[in-house]
Amino acid sequence: MKNKVDVLLLEDDLDQAKAIEESLLKSGFGVAGIATNLKQAYGLYYSVKPDVVLVDIYIQNRPDGIVFAETINSNEETRKPLLFLTNIMDQQTFNEAMKTNPYSYLLKPFHELELKYAIQLAIEKFANDLGSLSLGAYSATYANKFFFVKTGNNLKRVSLLEIEYFAVTGRYIDIFTKKKKFTIQWSIKKLLTVLPKNRFLRIHRNYIVNVNLIDEVNTLDNEVRFGEQFLPISRRFKAALSNNFIIFK
Repeated sequence: MKNKVDVLLLEDDLDQAKAIEESLLKSGFGVAGIATNLKQAYGLYYSVKPDVVLVDIYIQNRPDGIVFAETINSNEETRKPLLFLTNIMDQQTFNEAMKTNPYSYLLKPFHELELKYAIQLAIEKFANDLGSLSLGAYSATYANKFFFVKTGNNLKRVSLLEIEYFAVTGRYIDIFTKKKKFTIQWSIKKLLTVLPKNRFLRIHRNYIVNVNLIDEVNTLDNEVRFGEQFLPISRRFKAALSNNFIIFK
């Protein structure tokens, strides 16, 4: 599973689209697709499920960017953060665009760092967690079943579906997937408030596991196995794990 934050572009100027795509890739983002009209935009939006949408207001001389924003905002279940990137500066168009509650309104020609920070801020605002990604190399926020984690200067996306377990190490929490490890500076108390209780279970004061991905539970040795990794089960959490694991296995 890819860990890049995916951005969908709605831009009918192919030269502009290429420049934006290159900037996004350079900043560590992924490009989920480039739509040059409204029909393509809807198709890509609902099929590739991007994390962020970057939209020009006028597409083929019509304000289809505003139409697109109104449509995706009408469904709370599928809504994603949307930013306008446009060369339109008149007050009337700006006012109409603002009615769609975009997460940012950027003017062309764009600045690479400005665009990068605007996307980061949009993700924070979408998660109702302003400032969460600006605190350091291991800062993170959570939204829509994904963790967005700062690794160096880039932002990575980690789906709940791929996480095997969390391990507490002092002031940090390590997120383990089958192939990668990510580190966030969160408290275990905060982590437990966002994790779905029907999927993640605490088995030890330092470990929370995805019960759907456990390979083996050994109640004799009080440990669970993920591949070749064994984690201890403390007596305090053993009964809860035994009851839940029967259901999920």
